Amino acid sequence: RGVSKTRIKIYGHGNEDPIAQGKSPEALAINRRIEIEVGPVGHSLKAGHPL
Repeated sequence: RGVSKTRIKIYGHGNEDPIAQGKSPEALAINRRIEIEVGPVGHSLKAGHPL
C-alpha cells in the first residue's frame, strides 16, 4: 500500500525559484510551499511541464 520511495523525487527550489521577492513574513509564507507533480510511470518531467 502507498507509493514506493523509488518513485518519488524531491527537489528544493525555495531559494532559487521564489514566488514572492523579499524577506518579509508575507513573502516567506508565500515561498514556504510544496509542489506535487504527477506523471506517467518511468517518465521524467521537467519543472513547469504541463501534464
